Amino acid sequence: MFNLLPFAQKKEIKREYHRRIFIVALLHVIFAEVILIALLVPAIILERSREVEFKTQLEHLNLLTAEEQKGSFATFLKETTEKLAELSPEKNSTHPSDAVLLIARMRTEGIRISAIEYQAGDNFKKGTLRVDGKAVSREALLSFRKALEQQSHLFTKVDLPISNFALEKDIPFSIGITAQFASEEKVEKKKSANTP
Repeated sequence: MFNLLPFAQKKEIKREYHRRIFIVALLHVIFAEVILIALLVPAIILERSREVEFKTQLEHLNLLTAEEQKGSFATFLKETTEKLAELSPEKNSTHPSDAVLLIARMRTEGIRISAIEYQAGDNFKKGTLRVDGKAVSREALLSFRKALEQQSHLFTKVDLPISNFALEKDIPFSIGITAQFASEEKVEKKKSANTP
């Protein structure tokens, strides 16, 4: 039946067909845009309310006086300084490595140290060291113990069992040493800071 129509009508029908397809497509696009705008409205409203809330908070912060800001900043600085003081090592405090080096330097003639063991104590402020080795004679072992005892600022106790003096020569020994690494002043400051 379509083939029986004259050429001008066929052309007009094709134009009408394309026009209707264009109108339907245009309506779909418009409908989609309307839906998108409807979906964006709540987000726009929410964004505006957040903007208003942000502006009110900014105004509130601007109303704080300079003294209040200085006071809060001063408090923050004081707390930070106290925390840093707790973490920083004191100038005259010693560490376990210092104790090991001191023992190695104090080794007298006739003493061979084979091992030094360290065991941490109370929050690393105290610790025990065990020095193992061999002494050529009793006198050499006794002079080494006395040299260690003279370092009372670091070594609070030097324990050399009497059984180590059983032999006269080539004496294997084991000395137990209790050491204090943090100064008492710093320990007292930390205790007083932690008590309410």
